Amino acid sequence: MRFQCKSKDMVSIDIRYYCDGIFHCDDHSDETSTDCLDKRFNCTAAGGAISISKEFVCDGIKDCHQGEDESRQLCGKKRFYCESGKPISIDKKFVQNGIKECDTGLDECETLFSDRYEMIANLVLRSLFWIMGFVALIGNLATMILTLMEMILDKRKNSLDKSDSLVKLTNRFFIFNLTISDFLMGVYLLGVVCQGVNYSGRYCFFDKEWRSSNRCSILGTVAVLSSEASALIMASTSTFRLVSIYKPFLTRTMKFKWIVLVEGLCWFSSIFFALLPWVQLKSGYFVSQVWFPNHFFKTDTVPKHHLITIANQVSGSNSTLQSWFKIKETISYKFRYNEIKADFGFYSQTSVCMPRFYASASESSWEYSIFLITLNFVLFIYMVVVFILVYKKATGTKSSTSTKKNPNQNMQNRISRLLLTDFFCWIPVCIMAFLRVSGVLLAPDAYIVSAGFLLPISSVMNPLLYSRLIGQYLSRARKWVKNNLLSICTRHVDDAA
Repeated sequence: MRFQCKSKDMVSIDIRYYCDGIFHCDDHSDETSTDCLDKRFNCTAAGGAISISKEFVCDGIKDCHQGEDESRQLCGKKRFYCESGKPISIDKKFVQNGIKECDTGLDECETLFSDRYEMIANLVLRSLFWIMGFVALIGNLATMILTLMEMILDKRKNSLDKSDSLVKLTNRFFIFNLTISDFLMGVYLLGVVCQGVNYSGRYCFFDKEWRSSNRCSILGTVAVLSSEASALIMASTSTFRLVSIYKPFLTRTMKFKWIVLVEGLCWFSSIFFALLPWVQLKSGYFVSQVWFPNHFFKTDTVPKHHLITIANQVSGSNSTLQSWFKIKETISYKFRYNEIKADFGFYSQTSVCMPRFYASASESSWEYSIFLITLNFVLFIYMVVVFILVYKKATGTKSSTSTKKNPNQNMQNRISRLLLTDFFCWIPVCIMAFLRVSGVLLAPDAYIVSAGFLLPISSVMNPLLYSRLIGQYLSRARKWVKNNLLSICTRHVDDAA
């Protein structure tokens, strides 16, 4: 079969050359027909093929002379571009799949928070980390100093034997401990963004080194310490409030040293929970992956179970290796030129060193993750129940003594603001963690919003909500609005008269 050219000099060409991207007819009719234009991608630059088959467009290989078939404008939504150009690009479904397709490994750099350039890729979230960090650090430090000064003044007045003064001192002591825990969250936030500045513009090349470092684990430890201490301290505060309402005589006979002991137990428990992932267990329980440059995997980030399989295959022993230390020793001995550089533990999942709160039942240390989440969930449910009981009791007291101002009302209002804020911050995190462990896949944005915003924001707002500052400013604002509205209304009446 032959294609009939429209020119007089060349009558026809073999059908095999029709729409093949090269002019054969003098009048170019073999490449410019409507049928060809519909089936093929037209190259704009001269010097190569006139057109190419549409199946070769956005395939990572330049077929047009200037490479317009692989341009970012055309293929950016479907392709990930390797900066080295080897290859030009890869399909986005291969990004972050554990296998290095780009020769520099840039396709494996993007995590929940980071990209190839920045530790926190989202500019809004990065800005929020700076803002929340400074507010948490300065706000909690100021509240801490003011509360400590008030406690010292109370002690100098020698009024600790009076029951009202003891209750006041206890409440201030709770606030003082709460501000310390939330101050630590400010340290965590600023520590992360300062480290991000150090890696700015080149984060990908330091991703594994950073996430497996002790500095990252320390920041993650501080975040867990802050969160757990805050939850436990608020639970103890709610308990004291419940006892003071229902058993007021008990609080009058209570010794202050028992309050100190309770807060000490809260801090000890929080430190224990935060430091436990540092323990090098024989089973390697908290290890999820290993940084292991090698020649038999396409990636140097190897899942722990793969390394265990290799160690058992090359050990030469009939028995299965059980100890994680023995497994690493076997790998180091058998592959002497492939050094195991580091382990990725409980705080190494993301670039911001957040603990592995959202873990499925197939991931390592998921039991510990769900334990922390369940503990916080139970604590906040308990605090809500306590709040309801205290509110009912306080409402009943107010109705029976309606002619007098309830001295507990201000404290009750502050506790209400604190509980509601922290409840709405923590409960979504708990629910999503429960969904994840049950097998539900969560969108990456859900983790970013919850772990990167909801948890820190509660620590930023806690001291302001719990202290008298918010109440004072709201009271002043109401008075200002009332006075100004009254003056405006009076002025209008006078003008009308």
